[in-house]
Amino acid sequence: MYTEPVTLDCGHNFCKGCVLEWWDTGGTGAEVSCPQCGQCFPRRELMPNQLLVTIVASLRSLNLQDEVDGLGGQRCLLHGQPARFFCSKDLRLVCPSCPPQGQDRGSSTLIAVEEAYTVCK
Repeated sequence: MYTEPVTLDCGHNFCKGCVLEWWDTGGTGAEVSCPQCGQCFPRRELMPNQLLVTIVASLRSLNLQDEVDGLGGQRCLLHGQPARFFCSKDLRLVCPSCPPQGQDRGSSTLIAVEEAYTVCK
């Protein structure tokens, strides 16, 4: 997530520290460029993007761990057991009794719900 989000003259958004570091590695000239599109513009003081500041603060206030815990509480429709795994091939939650469709139990497409959440986050 953004830390101190700012918007450059080209409209792209970055963390203030990240864009300053990018500019510092590119020299100390009066003209700087956008790390994403390369557009050049005069170096000036970066102003915060207040909308992104508000959005980031709202997202940080959410307890996303509750979402992960909630996923573990879902039950398999076939077996009634807690859905503890995510099949990345079938894109569905499965319980320990459900093999992925057309796959054996040792398939690398089956990962723990918590790990799937971390990867997709």
